[in-house]
Amino acid sequence: MKSGSLAPAIFVCGMISPIFFVTVFLIDGATRPDYDPYFHWISHLSLGERGWIGIANLILMGINCMTLGIIIKKSMVGKGALWGPRVIFLLGVELVLCGIFIIDPLMGYPVGAVAHLSLTGIFHFISSFVMFETLIAACFVLASQFSRWFWVYSILSGILAIMSISGCLAFAVLHFAGVLVGGPSGLFERIAMMIGCMWIVVFSGLVIREVRG
Repeated sequence: MKSGSLAPAIFVCGMISPIFFVTVFLIDGATRPDYDPYFHWISHLSLGERGWIGIANLILMGINCMTLGIIIKKSMVGKGALWGPRVIFLLGVELVLCGIFIIDPLMGYPVGAVAHLSLTGIFHFISSFVMFETLIAACFVLASQFSRWFWVYSILSGILAIMSISGCLAFAVLHFAGVLVGGPSGLFERIAMMIGCMWIVVFSGLVIREVRG
C-alpha cells in the first residue's frame, strides 16, 4: 500500500458509508407502516411516500463504493490489486443502478399497489443479482490481501453471504409459488447485506492501517 493521504477518503467511503447504509435501511424498514423487514426486501424501501430515502441510500452507498474502488486501485499492491478494486467499483455501479431502476410493487408493498413486472423492474432484479454476486466475489478476490485471519474471515463471510442470499431467493420462490407465503426472505437478504457491509468495513480498516504504515 502507498500514500497515507488516502486514509481519510478510505475511512469515509469504506467504513462510515457501509455503516450509514445499514443503519438507514434498518431504521427506515422498522418504522414504515405496512412494511415488514422480515418479509420485504431492502429495495422495497424505494417505493411509497418515503421511497426517496431508499433510493438515495442505495445511490449514495453505490457512489461511495465506486470511489473506494478508485482510491484503492491507486494504493493497492499484492494479489488482489488487479481485480479487487474493479470488483468493488462494479459493486458500486450495481448499487447505483438498483437505485435508478426501482423495484416493482411486488409482495404486497406498498399496500394497494397493483403488482406487476415492468422492464425497469427486470433491470432492477438483474442489477440486484449482479450486486450481490460482486459483493460476494470481493470477499474471495481480496481474501489473500492481508493476514491469515483476514483470509479465514473473508472466506467465511463469502460463504455465509452465499447461504443467506440463497435463503432469500428460496423463500421468495416459495412465496410466489404459494407454498410458504410471507417467509423470511427479507430477513435473509438483510443478513447477506450486513455480512457484506461488515466485510467492507473490516477490509477498509486494514487498508487504512497499511497506507498509514
